[in-house]
Amino acid sequence: MCALLLLKRPLPGFRWVVAANRDEDPQRAATPPGLHLRRGRKILAPRDKKAGGTWIGVNEKGLGAALTNLGSSSGESPFSRGLLVFDALGCSSLAEAASQARARFAQFSFQPFRLLLFQGEDCLLLESHKKELLETRCQGDLLFFTHQYAPGEAEIPGLEDWRSSLGGQEVEDLIYHLQVVLATGMGHETQGHGSFPLCHLEGKHRTVSCSMIAVPDEMPHGLRFFHSNGDPLNNELLDYSVLRKRLAGVR
Repeated sequence: MCALLLLKRPLPGFRWVVAANRDEDPQRAATPPGLHLRRGRKILAPRDKKAGGTWIGVNEKGLGAALTNLGSSSGESPFSRGLLVFDALGCSSLAEAASQARARFAQFSFQPFRLLLFQGEDCLLLESHKKELLETRCQGDLLFFTHQYAPGEAEIPGLEDWRSSLGGQEVEDLIYHLQVVLATGMGHETQGHGSFPLCHLEGKHRTVSCSMIAVPDEMPHGLRFFHSNGDPLNNELLDYSVLRKRLAGVR
């Protein structure tokens, strides 16, 4: 189960923090965060070696994107959902990225997905349902969803209270807390009694990486990017924030 968290204005100087567990076949290799170019835009993102896409990233315009599958996929489509993320991050604005995603969805066939786009003060969630792409403008300062549960269908107990208590701590403290949540936390259905772990250590599809991006008010200075090549319970989050220099054109 891919799990994704988005926090709006969590700390002074930061507009967004996105944190995601990626669940995948452990044999499907991926590269750690690096610099990628799409239509003139500079992008920081990990990359799926098999299909060439990504599931999370940010560009030099402060436009962020993250993706989960939707439901249980059956079979494969000729076009990877991860390419939608790179396509979106090749844009300059949120509106352009949403338009690009709609155009690609109309043109090609993809397995079901949830695509989160955020920039400035705005956030959009695009969900594919058969031949329809639904667009929702996100509300509030905390968003949580998985491939199985849409926003509002599940929650992480205590997370809202923690979010409300955030103040003057360092961004590293926030990142560490989110790592603990994604490593050990449980999600609970809001309209039922079901619960589920956010991190999966066994099975054909298990948690193979954890990524966190803190998007500052002033890009790219202050951008923070953390990533673990492996589940967040047994693997350290490495700091790739030095890559922000590449967004600024500094080698």
